[in-house]
Amino acid sequence: MGITAVVRTQTPLRAKTLTVGLNARLTNLADVDSTELSEGSLLVYNATTGKFQTKPELDNSSTTIIGGKY
Repeated sequence: MGITAVVRTQTPLRAKTLTVGLNARLTNLADVDSTELSEGSLLVYNATTGKFQTKPELDNSSTTIIGGKY
């Protein structure tokens, strides 16, 4: 059984299929810069580049980490 449709529009239609395979990796994403990737790295967003970067340490004075109460 097939699907039949009639579309009347001035705007061109675009169909897109996205398949994520078994080998999908965070480091392969276009907005992830993994050049400083090492054991224990953090993923930090860089607003200047518009990318997430792997960093071995946090060196941003505007970042606050709240670890809870122990």
